[in-house]
Amino acid sequence: LFTARFQGAQPAVSAAGGTVRIHYRYSHHRTHGAVALARAVIWTVQIQGGARDVDADLTEVPLASFDIDEGASLVSLRMPTPAGWVPIRIGGGASHVTIVRPPSAGARLRVMRGAADLVIDERHIGAVGGQIRRESPPAGGAGGYDISVGAGANHVTVTTTASTSG
Repeated sequence: LFTARFQGAQPAVSAAGGTVRIHYRYSHHRTHGAVALARAVIWTVQIQGGARDVDADLTEVPLASFDIDEGASLVSLRMPTPAGWVPIRIGGGASHVTIVRPPSAGARLRVMRGAADLVIDERHIGAVGGQIRRESPPAGGAGGYDISVGAGANHVTVTTTASTSG
């Protein structure tokens, strides 16, 4: 299903019934790891307990959904060509999140209860006090990413591989 390597403190890793779990205990020390997912599986990725310094190249990985719990910071996601509309959920308190999708994929961005410094396809939205929803239609074909960001989002960019914004 996957290969992984870790530096420093080793997480608990288990695989059962099609579910892979990688669990780090909280530590003040930085931990580093790399996980490669099998391309033959359609993945539902869930990161729980916050995330920092995530650099995910998922361009060759089929995704059903991607979910990061509360407190995501410094997250870069390079997404594959989706099959239909794929949900991405970033929990409240997200900061410095960049989602790069293929030019053929659309994007729907929904932010709940306030956000600052939002960019979707080079359109700077700035700060908003309530719920917003922005859509960017696909260049061709049907499908894309349905992105939901929790309250307190800051510096969120949604762009395409054809763009250098971010």
